[in-house]
Amino acid sequence: MYIVGGWVRDKVLGIHSHDIDIMITGISIISLYHKLADYIKSQKPHSNAIQGYNFWLKNPEKCKSNDTLMLKMHNIEMQILNPRSVPSDSSIIGVEQLVEDAKGRDFTVNALFYEVKSGIVLDLTGKGLSDVSQRLLRTPLEPMVTFSHDPIRILRGVRFLAKFPDFRITEEIKDFMLNDTEKGKLLSYVSRERIHMELQSLLNGPSPKVGVKYLCTFNLHNILFSSKTELKYLWNAQETNLSRNIISKLTQKSVLPEEREAYYLSALFLPLTLKSGTLPFSKFQMREEWRMDTKTVNNIELWCSSWKKMDSFYEQFLSANQEMSLQQVASVGMFLRELGPSWEIVKEFCAIMRKEKEGDSGLDKWEPFIQQLQAHNLIGVNPIWTMKPYYNGGELKAFGFVGKQIQKMLEMQIEWLIIHPQASKEDCYQWIIKNK
Repeated sequence: MYIVGGWVRDKVLGIHSHDIDIMITGISIISLYHKLADYIKSQKPHSNAIQGYNFWLKNPEKCKSNDTLMLKMHNIEMQILNPRSVPSDSSIIGVEQLVEDAKGRDFTVNALFYEVKSGIVLDLTGKGLSDVSQRLLRTPLEPMVTFSHDPIRILRGVRFLAKFPDFRITEEIKDFMLNDTEKGKLLSYVSRERIHMELQSLLNGPSPKVGVKYLCTFNLHNILFSSKTELKYLWNAQETNLSRNIISKLTQKSVLPEEREAYYLSALFLPLTLKSGTLPFSKFQMREEWRMDTKTVNNIELWCSSWKKMDSFYEQFLSANQEMSLQQVASVGMFLRELGPSWEIVKEFCAIMRKEKEGDSGLDKWEPFIQQLQAHNLIGVNPIWTMKPYYNGGELKAFGFVGKQIQKMLEMQIEWLIIHPQASKEDCYQWIIKNK
């Protein structure tokens, strides 16, 4: 029995890892699955050591080269599989078969084998241990061959570099990654679901900024975010460079874990809004082609369209000698109310875009602008998005409002209260009746 892959690499690096892949011989994975199921049934309810298990059949079309048993035991997740080139019921495995398995893996540093019985690390490619020592990412075979076996490895390489920023790639991998034709062709064979899963892992990993910058460096953003029907680049070289600069300046403050995907992708997409103010692709395309969930899609559209609105409010503030009229305050307030807590993200995007365009002078009066928003209680302890109207929908209905009139009057109340912060409920009632 051998432990293979990331756990062994991390052991050599001196890093604790929960990523355990176990290679076994002498029994097929499907037989092991049934034996495990029988064992669990016989033990329940006396044992909770095994917390979950699942089974996936080999599927070459989806680049799954092994039957795989997923097992969660004592809060540790494990993948159990047979060697790639050996019959699953074979009780004898030679060095040649192990070498063949190692060469079929993605990178030499992930092709190390830990023999459980002896406690020895086997380097069957002959380069894995030295590559770990030199912090070098290398494919066991020629990059084109290795990536052809499973093209998703192209993105896993990027994710690896984001996780281990002190590693560098070989010149051979670099040459391949800069060949848009070859990598674009290979990635076209991968389902959008698998690509999106890799992107999510990258964006929720320890160094998403590094990962997205590599996407730009290798022009993968243009390949991944293209239409199904044609490979048409959305970013030109200047816009790609701007995306890279924006990503490098992100702070990730005020970003919820479930917002990370939308946050980093919005930053990547920001340069695409400079020409028309909107994104050059639809919400439908983001959902159906790129497999993003509805909340992520809505956030991307909202944040990418809102930074320019905030920029225009800042320009109005500058034009008015840093004094906004009450009507302008109300407009900003309704804008912030729509954004809610995510206004902080839009504020960051706007500040970065201004600085990219105009340098430090583009933000000369930024702090006074934010302070004025606080002075009008639009942000702070009781921000505008928590404000409630004096009269709710039921009460407005009793006043004779119907249908869309009710929603409109609810919004008008908020706008009126921003302009008249000292007004009483009776004052609001008189205003409502007057504007009925």
